[in-house]
Amino acid sequence: IAGSVVIEVNRCSSFNLQSCELYKFGDTGVRVEAREKSKRRELVSQNIVIDNNYFHDFGLIESWSEGISLDNAYEAKVSHNYFKNGAHAAIRYDNCIDTLIEYNVFDNMMWTTADYGAVYTWESVTYRSNKIRYNLFKNIRVKDGQYGIYLDDNSCGQEVYGNLFYNAGSTTITFNGGRDNEVHDNVVIAA
Repeated sequence: IAGSVVIEVNRCSSFNLQSCELYKFGDTGVRVEAREKSKRRELVSQNIVIDNNYFHDFGLIESWSEGISLDNAYEAKVSHNYFKNGAHAAIRYDNCIDTLIEYNVFDNMMWTTADYGAVYTWESVTYRSNKIRYNLFKNIRVKDGQYGIYLDDNSCGQEVYGNLFYNAGSTTITFNGGRDNEVHDNVVIAA
């Protein structure tokens, strides 16, 4: 589906996507804007689960498009997904709290994008306790500063651990400002 968002959910109170295949789309595959921002601040879970899906050959037209985009989520879970042949990022999460990104595979991503990450967040200054763990990043294209994980513009309170990076970009993990971020127990293999 060229030039459009495949699934867009606005102000949701619950969203579940499991065991699907999304491919050859031009813009973002799944864009989820969670319930009203006040609900996130009250720490009311939106029950967002994106699990066991296959995203491939995506972001073909629009720049800055992702396989999955999350905004204003509390306790979202993105796990056991396979992202392959993405021109841009696989997952972007902004303004999220307690989001869990785990057991995903990111393969051959970012081949037309610079200054972005296979997993990316921007300006998440007060949105904390997000975890990126136990993922495999491989064959992230190296062009003009691409990143496996990119915590951009003062993102704070993110934890990155237990990930395997194989040939995963000119800079594997990047912090562009921010505080209280933890990175530990990751393995980086340069091919």
